[in-house]
Amino acid sequence: VEGGSLRKDIEAWVVRNSRTPISFSLDIRGRMAAFNRTHQRLSEVIERYGYETLMGVERELIRRTREAIATRIAALPDGEWLEEGFLDHDGNRNELYRIRVLLKKQGDHLIFDFHGTDRQVKGGVNCSPIGLESGVVASLLPIICHDLPWSTGALTQLIEIRAEPGTINCAEFPAGVSHATVAASWATSHVVLAALSKMCAVSNSGLSRQAEANWTPSWQGMTMDGKKADGTRFTGITLDQPGGGGARTYTD
Repeated sequence: VEGGSLRKDIEAWVVRNSRTPISFSLDIRGRMAAFNRTHQRLSEVIERYGYETLMGVERELIRRTREAIATRIAALPDGEWLEEGFLDHDGNRNELYRIRVLLKKQGDHLIFDFHGTDRQVKGGVNCSPIGLESGVVASLLPIICHDLPWSTGALTQLIEIRAEPGTINCAEFPAGVSHATVAASWATSHVVLAALSKMCAVSNSGLSRQAEANWTPSWQGMTMDGKKADGTRFTGITLDQPGGGGARTYTD
């Protein structure tokens, strides 16, 4: 996009690298629409209240949320909790690949240490460092911040993620990451959820109620590929994702 307009030449170069160029083009336009709408609505807020007011609210939201999260973490017992899970295929080989996390809680600080996780693999199941961070935050927010604003900026001084570059959930170029969301990143969120639940389960604070078993441990969507009646190819993914939710401390 240049000057608010789609660059058709660059778009053509990008979508030619996809086997579903029409769907890809629609996805690009959907993202453009979301960005444009967000820009419009934020501009309206700034016009009505002023830029400094908006930023003041944002800073205060982060500060108050960080204080609330820090208080909750501090009320939990200091200690260490270990959890590991496995990917059972990399798209090429039917082998087990370990994702391991050691959760350390010290005062109002949480450390997620992923040393011991297997090295990145040939297939596309790896995730980049941002996929690792997403897996951690995706489980941390519902457990610790279930009734707070989900402000990831509030977490920056409270959590630390340690991982060895070149591992399956902290992959380095040129690792394949096309399946990251439903593979290494997904599995990361599961081991983190289990470790957090162990920590909460031994607590005398209100967070003990938030402990839960893991949800569906793997993505069970199906990719379909074939030819239409006119001979053109199609590719699609079913997103009905069967599976149950993990049992809570107070219900199945």
